[in-house]
Formats: sequence, structure tokens, C-alpha cells
Amino acid sequence: MAFVTPIAISLAIRVTQLAPGHEEYLGYIIAAVLAAPLFGMLSDRTRTRLGRRRRS
Repeated sequence: MAFVTPIAISLAIRVTQLAPGHEEYLGYIIAAVLAAPLFGMLSDRTRTRLGRRRRS
């Protein structure tokens, strides 16, 4: 938790610098950061040709 707080605050500041007036972009970024590992785990558990990553 101590590592996440400074990153979240600095990310919020950076978003307001890059896109003033569009604070909702921070929510999109956080949703993408949280969803990426979840979709990765789901992808690894599928049996389709496009799903599971193979070790070489």
C-alpha cells in the first residue's frame, strides 16, 4: 500500500497536466491497469488456439 499511494497521486497529477479538464482519463488508466492481469490470467486458462501462451 505504501508503494501504490505515491504512484497514484503522481499519476493523477500527470493526467491533469496532459489533459486538463478530463479527470475521467485517470479512471480509464486505472481500469486498464487492473484489467490487464485479470485478462492475462483468463487467457492462460483457455484452451483455444489464441488463448494459452506456450513456453519454448
